[in-house]
Amino acid sequence: MFPFPSKFPFKDMQAFFGSAYTGDIAKYVQDAVSKSVPFPAGMQSLKPDALKELLRTVQTKANDLSKSPPFVISMFETHDDVYLKIPIVDPAKLSAVKVRYSPNQAIVEGIPSPEDQHIVKLPALVRKKGASKEYRDQILQIKLPKAKTASYTEILIEDEE
Repeated sequence: MFPFPSKFPFKDMQAFFGSAYTGDIAKYVQDAVSKSVPFPAGMQSLKPDALKELLRTVQTKANDLSKSPPFVISMFETHDDVYLKIPIVDPAKLSAVKVRYSPNQAIVEGIPSPEDQHIVKLPALVRKKGASKEYRDQILQIKLPKAKTASYTEILIEDEE
């Protein structure tokens, strides 16, 4: 029935397929992977030692980031409000923080260092008035009430005669 029952499947594959198993199949798989996975220019020809060094560099940078986490302003919205959560570990830095906002974005200045400025696009339009703040558990929370309706301005277009 099947001519090689003792060698199929996966028993001594090199003997079953011969030299094609180690050379041609490996080359075919490598070519297929390199065509399907986009690599930046020059990455295809990296030697294993260069790849190990690249991995070591990435791990070192990841360890450095874990020592001082990046500054991230988180945001969420409810039916009525948009909330910004700003991490401030030292309460003494609260006086240096400035938060300004327009109907579609917020600007946070002075944190983590005095010269920093962060622009956050808001997920919904917010009203000009009614914002509130609360500092608790090393988080400054800003509450911005949503605008119920978008304000529109009409442009009158008349016939020119």
